[in-house]
Amino acid sequence: MTPEEIVRRGYDAAAERYASARDLDNLLYLPRFSSLLPPPAAVLDVGCGSGRPIDAWLVARGYDLTGIDLSSRQIELAQQHVPDARYEVRDMLDLAPGEYRVDGLVSFYAIFHTPRGRHAELLQTLRSFLPSGGPLLITMGASRWEGTEPDFFGVQMYWSHFDSATNRPWSRRPGSPLGSTRSRKPCPVSGIRSSWPARAEIGGPGSHTCSMIQPKIRRTWLSTSDRGQ
Repeated sequence: MTPEEIVRRGYDAAAERYASARDLDNLLYLPRFSSLLPPPAAVLDVGCGSGRPIDAWLVARGYDLTGIDLSSRQIELAQQHVPDARYEVRDMLDLAPGEYRVDGLVSFYAIFHTPRGRHAELLQTLRSFLPSGGPLLITMGASRWEGTEPDFFGVQMYWSHFDSATNRPWSRRPGSPLGSTRSRKPCPVSGIRSSWPARAEIGGPGSHTCSMIQPKIRRTWLSTSDRGQ
């Protein structure tokens, strides 16, 4: 199977299990996002999953939310969980520059399910959706790793990501922030099983970075967490 097929079939099959294991730690990043982009504003969630907890939080605070996801089952759940948002089944790698026009964009635990050779191009496309230079809150890899996990909530799952040093310069290209600051707060992956930390030590799917990019103020917020350390 291609990486796309692995991810789509995996999340279709594990949608309910994955959704039930999501915790609220991701919400720690949303107040900062909201301070940069107060509601009402249009926000696109790329890789929205079941709509909880991110989309539910945003919609409850008055944001106009559109979510896209590769998994049709995740989209079905999102439509049930957050009926006031709009949802579409889409592959983020098929998105065209300028296809959406929104004020802000979020993407949690999604980009690293696509081949890392496409990440730079994908980030350029996502930035093109923000004509006013709004905030971009995303999860990226914190260490180099590419491969599959045989038992991710009972299914096979694919990851592909670079390390933080490789990812960081992409946020410094024209139209993006030039500087960066680090936070010691962890950016947790929800639902990680006890077997993951050993893999994370060598750069497996438990290693990741959360970045908040706000071109207007030319700063990047980076929060890294290497599971098992």
